[in-house]
Amino acid sequence: MTTITVQRPIKVREPRAAALAAQLFSTLLGWFERTGSARAERRERADRTTEAAAVRQYATHYASHDPRFAADLLAAADRHELTGAVVRATSPELAATQAARSVTDSLRSSRTS
Repeated sequence: MTTITVQRPIKVREPRAAALAAQLFSTLLGWFERTGSARAERRERADRTTEAAAVRQYATHYASHDPRFAADLLAAADRHELTGAVVRATSPELAATQAARSVTDSLRSSRTS
């Protein structure tokens, strides 16, 4: 005959400060989340401003050669700064080049439509 031993655990009370610790930890995590979100938003806004300034500088460089293209770049920089479309680049010059290419591509597609 086989015998099975089943252990029944003894009920343990909840630690005295567990509810308080959980509440404090939850509050701390909420604070970290709010602070992190605000910091990320400020960083993204600064990135958009910097990128738009780089595109404006690129536009002033081409203003004497092609004023229409420069005007399109300036409008794109304004839109980029206001709408928050982020161009990821490693340098302002690369950001300006990428933005100029996207504007050129969008102008080409609007002319063919």
